[in-house]
Amino acid sequence: MGWNGSGSITLLYDFGSDRDAGSPDNIISADKMDAMFADVANTTELTLNRNGENVIAANISWGSFRITTLGAATAATDAIRARQVAENAVQYGGTTAGSGNTYTATMTFLTTVATGTRLLLKANHTSTGAATLNVNAAGAVAIVRFDGTTAITANDIVSGVFFEVAYDGTSWVLLYGGTTIV
Repeated sequence: MGWNGSGSITLLYDFGSDRDAGSPDNIISADKMDAMFADVANTTELTLNRNGENVIAANISWGSFRITTLGAATAATDAIRARQVAENAVQYGGTTAGSGNTYTATMTFLTTVATGTRLLLKANHTSTGAATLNVNAAGAVAIVRFDGTTAITANDIVSGVFFEVAYDGTSWVLLYGGTTIV
């Protein structure tokens, strides 16, 4: 077989040496060509084709490598990008920074805040009125109550207490926090 299973292919015949030998016994024969094409066909069947003809029927070891050009998943049966998971799941952002009514968070995994992004944060200070959240230094965005328009008030976010927000495309909506239901 021409394929060794580890990405290396060895041809059955070296037609260059046949050509260079020059003797009539070493002419490229139809039998050799038939055998070569049969081996190439067999090797193709044993490898994973880029066009999707063959399907993966067992686990693939990626070693220390990763898939870097995976398309965005559009169906429940598609593989999913890590970014899609990050943008559509609750991400823990650690303890906020900032002071007064300004909260900041640095998310190492989240590169883009999209509508629906949810963050779980631990407050480093208590809100005293309308507040903003600035994620990854992208700019301060208002934190509003569950109705999506009313600014948060004093004690809606409490120092040392977890709070969760979701981005609605305009503001961070406080889903829960502080000591009262918002």
